[in-house]
Amino acid sequence: MLLFVNSVKTIKFSEISDGELVEMYSVQMNLKKEDEKDRLKFYEKIEQNSCLLRENKTLDCLIPDEINYLADINDSLGERNKWLIVRRLGFSLSTSCPQSIQDAYQNGYLGLLPRGGVAVPIQSLTTNTMTRGRVFCFLPLPLETGLPIHVNGHFALEHEARRNLWTDVENDYRSAWNNHLINDIIAPSYALALLKMRDTLDLQTGRPDEKKSAQQEAKFIS
Repeated sequence: MLLFVNSVKTIKFSEISDGELVEMYSVQMNLKKEDEKDRLKFYEKIEQNSCLLRENKTLDCLIPDEINYLADINDSLGERNKWLIVRRLGFSLSTSCPQSIQDAYQNGYLGLLPRGGVAVPIQSLTTNTMTRGRVFCFLPLPLETGLPIHVNGHFALEHEARRNLWTDVENDYRSAWNNHLINDIIAPSYALALLKMRDTLDLQTGRPDEKKSAQQEAKFIS
């Protein structure tokens, strides 16, 4: 729940029992000081770009940015997990944005900010169960990704329940927005997360026989 929300690091659920407030559950996110500073700077850029978007009504005015950091999330039930979080702001300058999205911005029909990211489980200190990836629009939606990661995006949601992605109308600017968000922000975030996870876990990327071949070559030369 805390993975993609802004500025919130602790959530508590309480109930009133016999006239007293009794805490039932709490969850907290802890970051390193450097990561916390970078995250605050990223939020400032979100605010700046949001103002630019309202003033200019065009995506061309936005300045793309991204951030990645490790987060420790612990709850009152003893659950302890470490996550690698990647967040991106703004569409890539090298890809063209669908015309339907650009028109929707200029006409004032669309005001969502192009941002999203992924959260990859690095380590669970209490369980060995695989993460069932969920879709977030800052808070979790009742949708699974089919991947062992959570994905987040400023998606266009259906009007009624606001619990599902907008998919009703073919070639609609809201459907185009969701697809472009997935392809141009979430997919690159996932790719970066895999690279960062490789470095964090110090994984070997060479083929299994490469090391053996190198050793044999060194032995032959000597």
